[in-house]
Amino acid sequence: MTARTRFGAVGVLVLSIGWIALASAGWLGCGDGVDAVDATAPSNDGGGSDGRVVSGMCKDVTCPKGNYCDEMTGGCRHGCLEDGDCASGYICNVSARTCTGGGGDVDHVDIGHPDGGKPDASQPDGGNDGGPVPKSVIIPGEGADYKPDARTTHQFRVGQSDYTVMTSALGAGTPDQNLKWYISWAPTPIDALFVDTSDDTNLNSGDLLNRLILLDGFNGATAAGHGIGTPKAAWGSEMGNAEFTTPLGTGDTADYFFTKGLNIVYDSTGNAKGLTVYKPTKVVPGQTIDWNNMSVFGITSSITNGSSFTEVEGALGTPDVITHASSSSVDTETYSYVALGLSFAHGTQAQTDVNTIVVYPPYFGKLSGTSLGIGSTHADIKAYFDAKHAEQSMPAGQGMLYYYAIKQETVAIYTFTITLGFVYNSTDQVASILVGYPIQN
Repeated sequence: MTARTRFGAVGVLVLSIGWIALASAGWLGCGDGVDAVDATAPSNDGGGSDGRVVSGMCKDVTCPKGNYCDEMTGGCRHGCLEDGDCASGYICNVSARTCTGGGGDVDHVDIGHPDGGKPDASQPDGGNDGGPVPKSVIIPGEGADYKPDARTTHQFRVGQSDYTVMTSALGAGTPDQNLKWYISWAPTPIDALFVDTSDDTNLNSGDLLNRLILLDGFNGATAAGHGIGTPKAAWGSEMGNAEFTTPLGTGDTADYFFTKGLNIVYDSTGNAKGLTVYKPTKVVPGQTIDWNNMSVFGITSSITNGSSFTEVEGALGTPDVITHASSSSVDTETYSYVALGLSFAHGTQAQTDVNTIVVYPPYFGKLSGTSLGIGSTHADIKAYFDAKHAEQSMPAGQGMLYYYAIKQETVAIYTFTITLGFVYNSTDQVASILVGYPIQN
């Protein structure tokens, strides 16, 4: 009982705001970071980025294959000083400071110019000059076999590949300035969202790939031959009817196939422009949010008789990540299902009870008895709930929590107000809903 009475007002909300940021950045996968350091680009033909000068202090980092360290400037420069600077199968022409050879390169220099009689279009060619790069394989619900050239395949798997696997294949990438677990590898048309599996608030080895985001220009297809550029109707022949569809503005739309592990963004002409691959969900996040009984998917939030976390996993499967937070008022544990837009929190010593349910995008279910949900305006929420309960507010993190007191629960000598809470974004739309959030009186 003592642990439950420590369940104050701050811990869960701080956690929820963190997951709001994560979800809003990664639920579709539309990041577009810029990688200004070519040294992170993969090199497979002895040419690095084919003739481009690579920036970066090579005294502090190792230059990629096909580049050497210019001691005068301290930067990596395209070319070589010895064979070890070149990719496997190439040798260094020291006088010309260029890598030559390599399978089908017929000993011509590969620096972004016609090579072996055929242009390589400034792309790694795997020693097969002018030949087509084989298509990567897209596997809904699992990941992709990424093939940057004819000789190399990188297996990226959601829930299995970690940060080290991805960066070893693609380079360091560029973290999103607002969400460090979201990484872009421009100009490579791949982004990724990781989860802080190590629970140390840093992105490092062991943090698992949660969403693999494939952008315009990704040369890949599913077993049925569908990929970026494929029309919506053709995708439908493989995936069936979308479980949820929504407009995104500027003419774009998105189809969600939660139980198959794929989101597809279409441009205004109806052709796919972006894909997000993730672990399939057991349910579709469209069920009514029963705010009167503080329940979602039959999982009940309560101080005195909440659902167990065993029930949560039985209904929804293994969570994407389990996180912990501590403050002067509360220690919490949170199970989060990013693809569903759901997190479940409790006091760490109250091992069996769900105290608060946090709902965020892409959850599209409505509050029971209303047409309100994620994306509704603050004005619409007030128009409905103010007639029943007075809106109250309190500081939470860097924002405000607006809430309505629904009922009270008593544990031993302590009384809690059980609330329905709302966090709004910069345009005053609902970004997150807190179901059953307890405030100690």
